[in-house]
Amino acid sequence: MRNIFSYLTILVFSLVFLSSCEDVVDVDFPQSETTYINIDALIDNIPQKQSIRISRAGSFINEVQEPIENAQVSINLNNKTFNFSHEGQGLYSWTPDTNNYIDSTVGEVATLNVSIGNTTYTATSEIKRVPNIDSLTVENYIASFTQQPVTSIMFWAQDLPNGTDYYWIKGFRNNEPQEELGNIAIDGAFDENSADGFIFIPPLREFLEVEEGDDTDSSFVNGEELRVELHSIEEGLYEVLSSAEELLDNGGLFAVPYFDLPSNINSSVDGEIVLGWFSVSNGRTEMMIYEE
Repeated sequence: MRNIFSYLTILVFSLVFLSSCEDVVDVDFPQSETTYINIDALIDNIPQKQSIRISRAGSFINEVQEPIENAQVSINLNNKTFNFSHEGQGLYSWTPDTNNYIDSTVGEVATLNVSIGNTTYTATSEIKRVPNIDSLTVENYIASFTQQPVTSIMFWAQDLPNGTDYYWIKGFRNNEPQEELGNIAIDGAFDENSADGFIFIPPLREFLEVEEGDDTDSSFVNGEELRVELHSIEEGLYEVLSSAEELLDNGGLFAVPYFDLPSNINSSVDGEIVLGWFSVSNGRTEMMIYEE
């Protein structure tokens, strides 16, 4: 999964220069004496390479994040330990196999352990329930506003009833993610207590779409691999992603700064503030080959 917090750092910095269309504004930000460890550890049980990124970030939005390359990183779950190896530039990875994989037993708790020098960082994440994806379909329609033809790729799944569930939906085209944040949902819709047990509503189930006539038109072609991932996540990560969406939608410099987003990672040093989030999501994925 991509580094949400590093991405937001770059985004907020960019907004300084986009906030005025007419005037050039030179902003001289001070360099901070305080730095923070940023641990982006969004893991899932889908059988593919899993990555954790660790860096040191400053308090100000123009400060480059320094990769941490000497950490010891592992996840414990169901009496198994998954050790992550450093690939470079602060990226640590682990690849599952048939004998060593993340068990998706609902209710089990995974523990993250990161050691940097004499300091240990820990966090926990509970495995949540997730429905199966029934199928993927292609639908064509006319956009009501532009009156242009739209090709939409939809997934079909039904929220599990009798409980509030939080989801993260991500679409991939030829194995490339199509949105930085994807879509988030509560049950099968956007609000709590409104769609418990429902089939996921549009636009949530429309994980990929192309509108013809758009300046960025890139129509689907035969043979393309189209894939969706449906992740069941904890409420805390849902709130982080919701805040990130608010920042993107706000489009202003004084939206939620990345260092004000909540974190569930604790330090062995009293009072140390840690950035980032740890989550082991229960995921389902479905793929189709596009044909007209």
